[in-house]
Amino acid sequence: MEEKEFVERLKRGDENAYREFMALYKDAVYRIIYSFSGMASEIDDIAQDVFIAVFRKIHKFRLDSSLSTWLYRVTINKCKDYLRKRRTATVELNDSIISPRPDIPERLLNEARGKALLATLSAKFRSVVILREIEGMSYDDIARTLKIPLGRVKIMLFRARKQMKEAALNGM
Repeated sequence: MEEKEFVERLKRGDENAYREFMALYKDAVYRIIYSFSGMASEIDDIAQDVFIAVFRKIHKFRLDSSLSTWLYRVTINKCKDYLRKRRTATVELNDSIISPRPDIPERLLNEARGKALLATLSAKFRSVVILREIEGMSYDDIARTLKIPLGRVKIMLFRARKQMKEAALNGM
């Protein structure tokens, strides 16, 4: 089905279209949220906020971008809102969280280190890294999703990677 038709079905309130939409995008939304928040306990609440916002605002979607680009933008904005609200309740990372332990598989250890390094970034840098490294988006798609110039995407990725590398070198 063509995206325009699908969006029209969503705008008409077609329940089957909503179910299809959720099935198509749920995993991507969850990945972005988890990458942003780092806390599995909040994923369902934020995802619910994302899908409610999308369903309430679908009538405003003008097909200037793809539906997935619009959804990613809504998801990132909800994550930023969540982080602003949560800012006062931060968790201090210590060496025991990221130090190797023999009972922790290497894959999980690397994932924990990556999340800890990602958490050191500001929300704007984190969103670019998540869209590029986790979602595999092209630079052009990231620029469209975040509504920023292509050159800015490249600069932000460069700076984010540099910050993450410095954090890793400084014992993060």
